[in-house]
Amino acid sequence: MNINNDNPIFSVILSNFNYEQFVGQSIESILSQTFNNYEIIIVDDGSLDGSRRVIENYQDTRITRIYKENGGQASAFNAGFKRCRGRYIAFLDSDDLFDNDKLEKLYSIFINKEYALVQHQLRIIDGKSNDTGRL
Repeated sequence: MNINNDNPIFSVILSNFNYEQFVGQSIESILSQTFNNYEIIIVDDGSLDGSRRVIENYQDTRITRIYKENGGQASAFNAGFKRCRGRYIAFLDSDDLFDNDKLEKLYSIFINKEYALVQHQLRIIDGKSNDTGRL
């Protein structure tokens, strides 16, 4: 599916707080999706480390950045919600990764059924992004 910046299918809200060492990998995992009709809303919740510098390195037109005072994850997601334009919303914490076909799989589920919410198991990775084999 082609990119449509005016009317994205998915809005991916990426919340971040002091995960300078992981946030770039999280952004990359979204940018490497096989499904391309999405926007990314990165909400930095008042990080005190170098997270902002890492986030600013990404100049993709699908990215919207929000920098706010620390208020917790729920407030970060709420700030992201206000900027969403997509039909569906996906969440990602900045110390987590998407498989490269996640949005494609979600789209195939939503397009064929009338679901309001989709949940799935998560693969547990260690601090070096190695799969631990646990779900």
